[in-house]
Amino acid sequence: MNVFDEDDITYFKFETDITGEQSIAFQNQLKQSIADGKHHFSFHLENVNNIDTTGICAFIALKKQIAKNGIIDYNGAQDSIELLLNSI
Repeated sequence: MNVFDEDDITYFKFETDITGEQSIAFQNQLKQSIADGKHHFSFHLENVNNIDTTGICAFIALKKQIAKNGIIDYNGAQDSIELLLNSI
């Protein structure tokens, strides 16, 4: 996972599935970004075939915490991943 900020957007680029240690690192990075006042997130998911429950919970928590004034973009997600993320 590569995380960087550019033009007030926090980008997450994943090189593999969001499972195991990657999910925990993702969850921790999201918590820190939110604590730092970030509110626009862009996720590049071209290489993601699977998201475990920890990863799904991280996306749910993000949506709840920035629901009123935040922006979330999903880029390059497979249809099944996009359907999952849009349903939460």
